[in-house]
Parts: sequence; structure tokens; C-alpha cells
Amino acid sequence: MTSARSSRLTADGALFELHDVVAGHEEVEVLRGVSLAVRAGQIACIVGANSAGKSTPLRTVFGMVRPRAGHIRFGGEEIAHRAPTRRGEPRDGRLPARGPRVRDDIERDCS
Repeated sequence: MTSARSSRLTADGALFELHDVVAGHEEVEVLRGVSLAVRAGQIACIVGANSAGKSTPLRTVFGMVRPRAGHIRFGGEEIAHRAPTRRGEPRDGRLPARGPRVRDDIERDCS
């Protein structure tokens, strides 16, 4: 049986995946074949020295830097060539469900 949640994962169970991504700024290739998979519930961290290229993967994921090669998948769908403002949207046009507002959380937790 396939649930809605599991159908949004990649074949290896990742919710978010970079695969062999090549990207950079102008003529400088900062990412060369970078791969990363994050499963639902996991936390990933990018650590490195100043100017080591930590921001470039994030800028590429968010669409501020266009990948020259590779794949960026979220929920099993390719998002690498979507406009930055459309990267979080499901392809079927449904809007993601909104969770409780911060005020609701605070009121619930503090009462």
C-alpha cells in the first residue's frame, strides 16, 4: 500500500535530493557533482571555511543560481528548472495545507 507521504519520496526514500549538481557563479564552477539526500525528519548541515561554497548549494536549491547539470528533487519531483517562486508548489496545482499559526501555537502551549 502506498500512502500519499511515501509517494512524495524519491526511489531511495529521500524527501529532498541533490544529484550530481554542477553550479557556480559566472565562470567559476563552485559545485562539481554534488549529491545529497535528506529523508523526512532528518536535519542536514553544511559546514566549511569561509568562501568554501556553503551558500551555493542553498542558492541553487532556492533558484538564485541555476544548475548547469544534475537534478534537484523535492517530494520526488524535479524542481531544478522551476522558477524560484514556484519551487515549493506541487505540480498538480494543489496548495500545501497550512499549519496552525504561531499565535495559535503560543496560546495552546501557554494555557
